[in-house]
Amino acid sequence: MKYFLFFLVSALIDLPAEINIARVESACQVPASTVMTEFTGEPGCYGIVQYTNDPDIKFTIQEGSLSIYRELPIASAYDFIPGQGNTQYTEETYDFSYKKAFRSLSGKVSKERIRNSVYYLSDDPLPRRVLNYTLPGHSLSTLAEADIWIEGRLTGAGYSPWQDETKVRAFGRDLSKPLAHQYAAPPADAPEYPAHNIIAELTGSADRENIIVVIAHKDSQSWIASPGANDNAVGTSAALELADVLKDYKPLHTIRFIFCNEEHTPWTSITAVNGIRSEGKDVLAAINLDGIGGKSAEQAGKLINITRYTTPEGERLADLNSMLNKRFSIGLEQSKFRSDSPGDDDGSFINGGFPWAVLNIGSMPYADPNYHIETDTADKVDYDTTERVVKLTLALILHLDRNGRP
Repeated sequence: MKYFLFFLVSALIDLPAEINIARVESACQVPASTVMTEFTGEPGCYGIVQYTNDPDIKFTIQEGSLSIYRELPIASAYDFIPGQGNTQYTEETYDFSYKKAFRSLSGKVSKERIRNSVYYLSDDPLPRRVLNYTLPGHSLSTLAEADIWIEGRLTGAGYSPWQDETKVRAFGRDLSKPLAHQYAAPPADAPEYPAHNIIAELTGSADRENIIVVIAHKDSQSWIASPGANDNAVGTSAALELADVLKDYKPLHTIRFIFCNEEHTPWTSITAVNGIRSEGKDVLAAINLDGIGGKSAEQAGKLINITRYTTPEGERLADLNSMLNKRFSIGLEQSKFRSDSPGDDDGSFINGGFPWAVLNIGSMPYADPNYHIETDTADKVDYDTTERVVKLTLALILHLDRNGRP
């Protein structure tokens, strides 16, 4: 029987004839042999063997079933159930064949390019990005100038970006509130402005109807003269970096980048969601990048990323982020946080009927001491964390494109 098991296993996962066993974890007597055919067990026995030539392969025997796993507990799994007539096995598959593509593309992520983008959008030449402020001697608002620059970046990377339009107004300001929360309803006579989402995509070769969305709001606070570096020039720059790195990637699913506006009212991500619905498409996953690396002074220097979710579907994406962070040794202190109700631009997707939506953010509750104030400047952005969050989001995109939803 053990030789039959060996040949069955070898055929399933293409193992060599002899495999050196590095370690054994077992709840019963399991020999640690140098040849896989000598690994045996009985019903009720549970063991894990890690092989030196491929540390991702593990072997279990449990209740008389032979199982081979890659990257337990979420991986390719083959179960052989003996004693039931015909050979039976079930397969649960996470396809990690994108690993080589990830290694290549993640090597192209540039912290310096991210930094330059943040400084462009929140320091020089654009001190902020709003519709109700125009630089002296300029004819366009600072947000309109940012839009032109973002479109230019996308076009230069080979995309064909387009826009939609939403009529918005700047928020009012209530000085009686705490400084970080002084936004208020617009005055009755506040003017309307045309605001635009900038949208670009890579068209899927196999599935154009279930799209992967990367979204970041590109505007800064319309009620206060904040540069909005952490909120959210950094998320915008991260999304641009992903678009640049992925420009030559040939996806199975359509990957859509949306640069929206959240610091004016109403949020233009709502328009983007309505546009997807009118196209008759579904959102395989929406990944919001906002406040990446933003955290308290006590957390400075820590590579923290929180994946916030609201729905059970979002939690599965958050768990997937944790698995990918470990699998690819990205180096983040990765965790998840549940919100009671939808919020931010990922919340627009949930409210619009697309529950597979999450937010990557530096702390939750958000602890950046410069949140929504004039000192949210480019020199305070955590570029080390941002670089790693870009790589994690890249891994998530590639994983979802190859495997679909978890």
